[in-house]
Amino acid sequence: MNDINYIRKWQKENPGKVKQHRKKYKKKLKDNGKSRMGEKNSNWKGGETIHEDGHVLVRKPDHPHANANGYIRRSRLVMEKHIGRYLEPGEIVHHDKAKGDDRIENLKLFPSVSEHVSFHWQERRRRHNEF
Repeated sequence: MNDINYIRKWQKENPGKVKQHRKKYKKKLKDNGKSRMGEKNSNWKGGETIHEDGHVLVRKPDHPHANANGYIRRSRLVMEKHIGRYLEPGEIVHHDKAKGDDRIENLKLFPSVSEHVSFHWQERRRRHNEF
């Protein structure tokens, strides 16, 4: 049995001793880092991060479509502000140029994935016919 498993087993078998130890050394139960989330964290960088695919993510934990970590793509927020409502999960925000450029002039809204894919196929055909 490795050390960590031994410790866990001992803690389960001796809850009173664990409580005494915590009381004696003033060790509190872990809060899973919740007290250091968001702006309270020393690594806080303003609530924006760049995803590996190039999209800028903004921390909005109260947004209905935020991911498990509380982030949503900035392009979706810009489009939602422009049209005055939340986007549906199936609606796609397309960037005409750089993924980090979230100006409304650079964004297009597609009502479904299929229409977004169709747009890309038409663009591919158009480019192919230019050569």
